[in-house]
Amino acid sequence: MKKNEDKVEILLKFLRGELNAKESKEVKSRIKRDKEMAELLTVLKNLRPGGRHADWKRIFRSALELSSRQFEDFQKSRHKNQPPYGITVYDSSVLPIPSGIRSEFSSTVNSRRLKYKINGMELVLSLQPVSMENFNLMGQISGLEEGLDIRLLLSSTRKTYEAGTDQFYVFHFERIPTAEYSLKIYERNTVIGIADFKI
Repeated sequence: MKKNEDKVEILLKFLRGELNAKESKEVKSRIKRDKEMAELLTVLKNLRPGGRHADWKRIFRSALELSSRQFEDFQKSRHKNQPPYGITVYDSSVLPIPSGIRSEFSSTVNSRRLKYKINGMELVLSLQPVSMENFNLMGQISGLEEGLDIRLLLSSTRKTYEAGTDQFYVFHFERIPTAEYSLKIYERNTVIGIADFKI
């Protein structure tokens, strides 16, 4: 955890312009070498805080929580002979809405938005409550070639749901209950990505 705290703190100083030229150069070099740090920098940039008057303590706490989740995702993605795991780059339960989230997935006040990077793809999810225990899930995959046969399997310990996509790789699942889920993206019979989340 201390390692994550150090990364968040140094990146916040970098964004606020509090480092000298030598320190800034060292941070830029670290970002090039450390994929996890580069993803975290993207998240912090998307927050677009308002300079000295921003709530930096809240941003620090939020970024630290997200960086811990990213570390878990990176650990999963390193296993050999396994489909690529999605790296969490945004979760609205932790951070404010960044500019990269599509507006049509952000219209419901109580909805939750998540964003993942998966081996060159980008997955955006929106969870919208329909009752105390059930949600509608809408999502879109970008970064794929046109015309692919994509389907999705959404699994919990209790049940598995299946859905296809339209021509823009938009998909939805209706009235899914609260649980821990694994979303697998298939191109024909091959898993090309996995994203885990809990609702």
